Amino acid sequence: MIHSLDPRTKIAYALTVLILALLTTNLLPLFILFVVQIPLVRIARIWGKWKQTIKGLTLLVVIVIVLNSFLPQQANPHPMSTGIAIAFRIYANFTAFNLLFQTIDPDDLAQAFQKLGAPYSFAWTLSTAYRFVPILAGETQTIREAQLSRGLQIDKGNFLTRLKKTLPLLIPLFASTLRRAQELAEAMEARAWNPEMKRTYFYEVVMSRVDIVLTGVSLLILTLALLFNGFVPITPPNWWNWTIPPQFELKHLLDSFLERLHQLRFALGN
Repeated sequence: MIHSLDPRTKIAYALTVLILALLTTNLLPLFILFVVQIPLVRIARIWGKWKQTIKGLTLLVVIVIVLNSFLPQQANPHPMSTGIAIAFRIYANFTAFNLLFQTIDPDDLAQAFQKLGAPYSFAWTLSTAYRFVPILAGETQTIREAQLSRGLQIDKGNFLTRLKKTLPLLIPLFASTLRRAQELAEAMEARAWNPEMKRTYFYEVVMSRVDIVLTGVSLLILTLALLFNGFVPITPPNWWNWTIPPQFELKHLLDSFLERLHQLRFALGN
C-alpha cells in the first residue's frame, strides 16, 4: 500500500515529520513521533533495511547522549533528557526518509519533483544519484571482500587503526565512481542529452483520492503545529515536558558511583 502511494504524498509526509521533529526538544513528543512510524515500516516491508539504518546510527546516538550529559550547558537542568530527545529526533527523521527512499522508484521521484515545479536538470540529478546508491553499495562490498581475500584485516585494531585500513577500500571505490561518472557523461553526450527539452513519460504519476487525503492530512498537521508553535498561545499537557528524574541523570549516576568508590577505598584504607 505504501509503495503504491504517489511520490508527492511521501515527500509531504517526510517533510512533515522533519519539521515536526525540529519544532520541539521535548523527549516524549519525539519518542511518540518515532514510535508511530514503526507500524508503517512493517506495512512497507522494509524492516530489515530499516533495522540496518538504526543499527548504523547507534554510535552517533551514544555520542550525542554522552556529550549532552557531560558537557556544561547553561540553564539546562536535564541535559541527558535533551540528548535522548535529539537521539529520537535523529531516529524519527531517518525512519521517515527511509520510508520515502525505500518505497519510491527513481523515475517517479524525478517526475514528482518536476510536477512540484523543480527544473528537470535538478530532478534528473537527484534521481540519478539515488539510482546509483545501491550500485555503489554493491561495489563497496565487492571491494571489501576482495581486500579481505588478500589478507587485509579491516575489523581488527583500535579505532585509528581501523580508520587507516579503510584507505584500501576508499581509493578503489573513488576510482570506480569517477570511471562510472565518465561513462555516464559519455552516454549522455552520445544521446544528445538536453535538460531544456520537454520530457514525456510512458507512465505518469497521478495522485489518487487516497494520496490527496493523506497529503492534506500531512499539511494540516504541519500547519497546526506551526500555528501553535509560533502564533497561538497554548498550554501543553504535563506529560509534554516530562524529563528523566535528576537522580537518574548519567552525570549524577557517575558522580554517585565515584563517590561510593572513594568511600570504599577510604574504608578499606582505615
